[in-house]
Amino acid sequence: KHFIIFVLCMIPLGLGAGAIDSVLNNYVAINYTSKHLHFLHAFWSVGAIISPIISAKFLTNPEGWRNSLFIISALQAAILIITLFSRRLWKKDDICREKQENCEEKMGFFDTFKIKGVIPIIFAFFFYTGAESLSLNWFASMMVFAYGVNEATASSWVSFIFVGYIIGRFFSGFIS
Repeated sequence: KHFIIFVLCMIPLGLGAGAIDSVLNNYVAINYTSKHLHFLHAFWSVGAIISPIISAKFLTNPEGWRNSLFIISALQAAILIITLFSRRLWKKDDICREKQENCEEKMGFFDTFKIKGVIPIIFAFFFYTGAESLSLNWFASMMVFAYGVNEATASSWVSFIFVGYIIGRFFSGFIS
């Protein structure tokens, strides 16, 4: 019963997270250069590295996971508040207007699939996100159950995956 409720709650959570990512990525892609998009993803990785570290610090206590979720939720609420109060800083003087270009073409959903290279990119995206999810969700569990590493150590090791993301994305940002 609880598992079904958990799964049902994950549907709007996943849709919400995907919508936020899509909108922010689209905004940065339209209004800034590829360098900025790489740096956005690099700083996402910096933020994402904090969660496993916080969780690792609280896993030694039986009620610790609840405390770690409270701290992570408070951090996300702080980011939301900062974003809301900084909205006026997000000006509409975008690159498209500076170049006098019409960046927003009217294109239907199915027309997108007619663009050369879109289908392979979609498959690459799903393979990449699948590998990323697998490594993030199962790495710590594998270390604990297959190799006997304690939970706090295994959870903190997950952060090394994000270190690789940070290095790669910062490097890509400077190259672009």
